[in-house]
Amino acid sequence: MPDLTITRVFDAPRELVFAAWTDPDQLASWLGPRGYTGSAVTLATRPGGAWRACIRSPGGDEHWMHGVYREVDAPGRLVFTFAWDTEGDLRTETLVTIDFADLDGKTEMTFVQTGFPAAADRDDHHGGWSSCFDDLAGFIHPPTRGHPMTATRHALPEIVSAEEWQAARDALLVKEKEHMKAADHLAAERRRLPMVPFTKAYGFDAADGKKSLLDLFDGRRQLIVYHFMLHPGDEAGCPGCSLLVDNMPHLAHLHARDVTLTVVAPATLAEIERYKTRMGWDVPWVSAHGSDFTEDCGVGAGFGVSVFLRDGDDVYRTYFTSGRGGETFLASHRYLDITPLGRQEAWEEESRGDDAPGSWWRRHDEY
Repeated sequence: MPDLTITRVFDAPRELVFAAWTDPDQLASWLGPRGYTGSAVTLATRPGGAWRACIRSPGGDEHWMHGVYREVDAPGRLVFTFAWDTEGDLRTETLVTIDFADLDGKTEMTFVQTGFPAAADRDDHHGGWSSCFDDLAGFIHPPTRGHPMTATRHALPEIVSAEEWQAARDALLVKEKEHMKAADHLAAERRRLPMVPFTKAYGFDAADGKKSLLDLFDGRRQLIVYHFMLHPGDEAGCPGCSLLVDNMPHLAHLHARDVTLTVVAPATLAEIERYKTRMGWDVPWVSAHGSDFTEDCGVGAGFGVSVFLRDGDDVYRTYFTSGRGGETFLASHRYLDITPLGRQEAWEEESRGDDAPGSWWRRHDEY
């Protein structure tokens, strides 16, 4: 059977390229040939997990595809089955293998698709994927060094009198208060979510020895776990995860409300300690290497935030978020969002920037 191989080099770290394949919102942003739009993307990025997506043609026709992940090794490799499913017609299943190699901060992506019944099918897919990868390159291109953008007069806010500015500010304040009240109601709903028992005897490696899930509470009733993308063999952690850890608060403020915060990663303890030292972090970390904890939390090869509650010796999971839910914990973004130029990402609004979401993120010692 004819095979398809496409190799591309992207001017971005492989963690960002890998994330563009494994985050539903990001994948929807570039999936599909030129002129098509991605939608309804669902990904369970773990071995045996299913994925499904739809691309819509300029004329509005929907084309559905789906498959199952065979291998997920962040940020180095993805292997999954691929099949079209149009109006109930299950077409030939192929196998996609993608390797992400680090090239001094850039990424060489080798895409291989096998199992085509005929050369014509392979060639059709070559054109489609090549167009997708052109859009992918535009989606993840890195920011310009120095000032991310040069503000033109078109990009600047309108110049008005002090009285006009105050009137506009007062009108926005009404909306800000409504937004805050809505967020308060949402937080109350979050607190009222039901909870599920976590009864498995997980084992974690910590700097001061072996620990159980109950031990991670450190005597407190509530536990927040950040699932960090640092896997066995990684030289460094995910830039986005690193940004989030940089934004973590002084833990005394959480301890005062009976909350413990801990970072958990699938890497070995030695790999974690090495990266912590480089980053200068003192927040508690443990290794889940050899444990089912990360998989049981539904994180797969990605990241997320889990919340647990302890009632005596019984442990329950009460909340989980991932994807853009992680922005909740980025104080740096809250500061950027009150500036005129914002995050300087293309999705925000016209003339405020042209960077792809998260493409400018770096570990704090790499800016």
